[in-house]
Amino acid sequence: MWFVRWIGAILVVLVLVVLATQNSALQVVVRFYKWQSVEMPLWVVMYLSYAAGLLSWLVISLIRVLGLRRALRRLTKENERLKSELGRLRNISVEEGILAPAQPSPGALDQEAEQS
Repeated sequence: MWFVRWIGAILVVLVLVVLATQNSALQVVVRFYKWQSVEMPLWVVMYLSYAAGLLSWLVISLIRVLGLRRALRRLTKENERLKSELGRLRNISVEEGILAPAQPSPGALDQEAEQS
């Protein structure tokens, strides 16, 4: 699989190099509101816009990954806590029981005596 990735990356780089060399004579000016850049080749503008997009994707992905790691750490701690609680509950003997044994109510004893 790594071989296919390398072939794909090489093809993309070759296409970009060919595109840059064919458009090296074309000069453009970038305007953004009242700001205006100096005149530069089109391929420089294309690479700069690609780099800006890559950088913004990197920042957004980094924020997402850090949030996911924090959630994973929190859930791992909760999982360990629940495992230890489950282990303690499994080791409780029947005599220790969490609930006291059911005691018949005084009214129930009277009803049993009447029925007999």
